[in-house]
Amino acid sequence: MKNDIEPLEPNLWFNRIEKLLDRSSSFESEDPGALVRQAMHVAQLTPRPLRDTVRFSSEEVTIEEMLECGAFLSAMAALLSPPVTYTLTRRGVGKYVAAVSCPDSRCRGQGESNSAEKALLTGWCQFLLDLKRQSQFAFNQSLHISQSAQHQQLTEH
Repeated sequence: MKNDIEPLEPNLWFNRIEKLLDRSSSFESEDPGALVRQAMHVAQLTPRPLRDTVRFSSEEVTIEEMLECGAFLSAMAALLSPPVTYTLTRRGVGKYVAAVSCPDSRCRGQGESNSAEKALLTGWCQFLLDLKRQSQFAFNQSLHISQSAQHQQLTEH
């Protein structure tokens, strides 16, 4: 992913991940293309400290082409690039389970759905939220520092 886009602040970005997870989980009939497209846009806004982990190797136009032809699982899989890995298992009729992880960390995510792409999306979101939990102190510190810097800029003459 070529990412010249200004990143979101980590807490705001994780808030977007939580909303995406809620949307994916709450609306089982939600269009998978719209969910994967939203995941791609959120991934493009990844905070700088996470860009070595959250990235995708395919160009946005390639992923859009996959979405346009209905290859939702391929598009979602294109958003997961090393070091992030995943497994996708089919359990019974219409039941998929995805496990997303990163060998460089203890973070894991699991997703279940009636569609493979939503299971993978849910697993990815859960993985990212586990990443947040594992490094909560680091993100709180960066937020505190950025707020302090903003305050100093506003009060100086």
